[in-house]
Amino acid sequence: MLVKNIFLVTVFFLLGFNSIAQTYSVLHTEGTILKTTTQKVLVTGDTFLANDSLTFPKLLSWAVVISSSGDLLFVQSSEIATKASKQVITPIERGLHPVKRKENIPVKDLSAYFKGDQFVFIGSDFSLPIDTESYELNEKLFLLYRYEYNSRIITHKLPFNKESISFNPSFLYEYKGEKISDQKTTNTELAHFDSNTNLPTFVARFRPIWLNEEQLKKELHVLVKVYGSNKKIKETKLNTTALFLAYVQDIYGQTDEFYFSEWVQKSYYSK
Repeated sequence: MLVKNIFLVTVFFLLGFNSIAQTYSVLHTEGTILKTTTQKVLVTGDTFLANDSLTFPKLLSWAVVISSSGDLLFVQSSEIATKASKQVITPIERGLHPVKRKENIPVKDLSAYFKGDQFVFIGSDFSLPIDTESYELNEKLFLLYRYEYNSRIITHKLPFNKESISFNPSFLYEYKGEKISDQKTTNTELAHFDSNTNLPTFVARFRPIWLNEEQLKKELHVLVKVYGSNKKIKETKLNTTALFLAYVQDIYGQTDEFYFSEWVQKSYYSK
């Protein structure tokens, strides 16, 4: 999974050069990063200090961490093999805004909804209400989910009921018994198909990002722990759901604000 591309101001410097003692908590990792002194692989929830040395067996490995002062940072290997490099992520303005559905109202324009950009799906079943006057759904008319994989076009009929369509990665990323990694697919599109004419009509293009619920919960728990231990941040009385949404937007991509808020209440806070 790749960090989303947004307009950022970045400051690039070595961890050892930070004059203020900071503790960094790991939120998300890709590849393998080792704490040099222990040779332990960093995972979500681990911490390290500004002067700790990190080892990157694979140069493309990276991590997203949060400092004890609340700054999100992107960590990757530097040209100096014995140390890690760090990027401070400071948005000038948010590059993307959440898809605003304050209520669970049907979507009239799927192209405008997905915006042709990265779109974050959370969990194993994302149900989206759509306006059936814009996209008629029945046995003859339905929506197709298609993408390119190994130079082949894979197409699936999206499950639907009278008012909504369902995105299930287990169903969408299987072809003739073969499980497909969504990260190895390209050119994802939606099309409205008319079986009377056997013709598809292009609807939307986007890049799906499928987040594992349990992994995301771990990352959000680390956020809460860091922010809760910082007195200055704690006194600002941040809206937790807004904090979580901003994190997902900054690190992964745009998502549905209504769906995400519902997920936070039902899944993150559930016992």
